[in-house]
Amino acid sequence: MAVDTRVAEQFGRSIAQGDYAAAHSLLTKGARAAHSPADLRQAAEQMIARGGGPITDVALVSECILEDWSNKQESDVGYVYVALNGDGFCEAVTVTLTREADEIRIRQLEWGRP
Repeated sequence: MAVDTRVAEQFGRSIAQGDYAAAHSLLTKGARAAHSPADLRQAAEQMIARGGGPITDVALVSECILEDWSNKQESDVGYVYVALNGDGFCEAVTVTLTREADEIRIRQLEWGRP
């Protein structure tokens, strides 16, 4: 079974467009409590601060889409590396996708390249 990466890609595109409320809506209930839209904005802006402008390209790195990984929890369905690129930078956010209330949501975020 392949990982359904649509939520990860939508999250990356929302971050690139500066729509932090939309990105926030893709998180699990617990992740929404831990990360406000303002927190998402701050994390993204800090990550790309060395670059020369906004995020211009969002891409999923197929080699870094995992169905099995060491910290996988029972409801987790995927671990996805989302590349966020712009003028003078190539950064990323890695998201852990999980099933919550019959929907795929983001349980955990890891900002920056590993």
